[in-house]
Amino acid sequence: LFFITTLLMTAKTFAYTPQEGNATFSAGASLSKTNFPNTPTGAKSPVLFGTGLVVNGDVNEHGSLEIGMYHNDKVFFRERDGQFIAERTKWLQMTMGYRHWLNSYLATAMDFYSTYSIGDPEVIHNDFLTNIDIDTSARDVTEYGFDFSAQAELWNQDKYSLIFDAKYSLSVTNKKQEYGNGYMVFLALKYLFKEKNPLPTVK
Repeated sequence: LFFITTLLMTAKTFAYTPQEGNATFSAGASLSKTNFPNTPTGAKSPVLFGTGLVVNGDVNEHGSLEIGMYHNDKVFFRERDGQFIAERTKWLQMTMGYRHWLNSYLATAMDFYSTYSIGDPEVIHNDFLTNIDIDTSARDVTEYGFDFSAQAELWNQDKYSLIFDAKYSLSVTNKKQEYGNGYMVFLALKYLFKEKNPLPTVK
């Protein structure tokens, strides 16, 4: 509680200030989970670890263009007549969108994403008979959708800061009766590598 209180008290003092011409680079780790309720037959949505890279370019004091790349595993679930199949695949997700700054330490964003499957999918749960083949989007080469996120800056020092980003992914290419939407949290170190009006160096 003391740590959280300290962060909130110091956020305004040390928070990042968006400015036209600034550019930042973020790299960190993610945890993701498909939005799927557990079933009595044992189909569960696991929490999966991944990594991500994000570049932001400020267009004014309230907004930034955003490009991201995430590498993770993803599980797709598909239902038919109360039975489920779950397939897991490795994927690379590319995002492009706009981030709006509510203030110096809170921001929201909407990104368009495309995901690209890497390698062969793995069946991790199957209620169907072996002679019944139910495919999921894990077998597709490309998927598309939108990411909605809320981001908070937890710490800032000079050109470095620590950010926490909570995302919800809405797929627009889900198959019939398929669960492909999901949650992600992204914890990353952000670096201000281009500054339009840097502060003068104190000698």
